[in-house]
Amino acid sequence: MRPSEAAALTERDCKLPKSGWGALILAGSRPEVGAGWTDDGESYEVRGLKRRARKTTRPVPIPPVLMQLLRRHLDEYGTAPDGRLFRAVRGGRVRSTECTEVWQDARREALPHTDFNSLLAEVP
Repeated sequence: MRPSEAAALTERDCKLPKSGWGALILAGSRPEVGAGWTDDGESYEVRGLKRRARKTTRPVPIPPVLMQLLRRHLDEYGTAPDGRLFRAVRGGRVRSTECTEVWQDARREALPHTDFNSLLAEVP
């Protein structure tokens, strides 16, 4: 899943059955572009999926362990007023700089020192 697709993910996009595999039905994206590049002054745009026809969806199967994490996330944090799963503290969009910081922390924990200092998985 692209970061812009995760930014647009809503609770209704999550198919989380009681057991087995679930699915995320990706329907759009919210790429961060900067307020100066949008018509409405927002720092992101609401778009369809990249390299897909307008209004198409892309189902993504998710394993039971990810379903449990998403359920726990929904129970603990709920959703933004517009239904998005992931939001910043004040309800806005999670900025790409925050995602980058978390990714680098995860790399530091998961990779040996020599690989962390390489280009391996430098970008999600």
